[in-house]
Amino acid sequence: FIEIEADKFNGAAYTNCTLSLDGIDDYATVSSGFRYTDFLSISLWFKTSNAANRRIISSHTAGISNNGFFVGISNGQVFYRAPNMSGQSTGPSGLADNAWHHLVLTWQPGIGNRRLYIDNSIIHSFNGNGTVYGYQPGENLYIGAIYHTSNGPYEFFDGEIAKVEVLNEVLDATAVTTRYNEGDGSC
Repeated sequence: FIEIEADKFNGAAYTNCTLSLDGIDDYATVSSGFRYTDFLSISLWFKTSNAANRRIISSHTAGISNNGFFVGISNGQVFYRAPNMSGQSTGPSGLADNAWHHLVLTWQPGIGNRRLYIDNSIIHSFNGNGTVYGYQPGENLYIGAIYHTSNGPYEFFDGEIAKVEVLNEVLDATAVTTRYNEGDGSC
């Protein structure tokens, strides 16, 4: 799991491997050299009962077109955007059920393969080129929010996010299944 330094919690309560976020102003950041121009997988568990527009995880500066990525929940449905992807993709609904859900996002540089899995099912695959417009290497990874150049962090997640892993490898379907079968977000 990634190590989140205590000064990076920004109001979020952190116990064992779980962030508790209030949906008002809590989030966490990871700033130590995060780059998604390398091979990358992000795996985490989340649960919420709030179906409002909220970000689960992001490295995207809103207000700058086509940079970064984000995964969020809106109307109980997951939505996702990746570099060089026009618009957003949506996934299954009914996720604001206060139950744990597993999320995996993968990125492969050069050929731009991106995959988003929810609860061990691939919900989106995008094979655009590997160029990341507007991306600034080393940008923060936000857990429970997204950053806007004018206003700072916003669209705060209301619920829990646990077992966050940031890996410099692309997890295949077998590895995603293994993580999913290891249980829920309980630590």
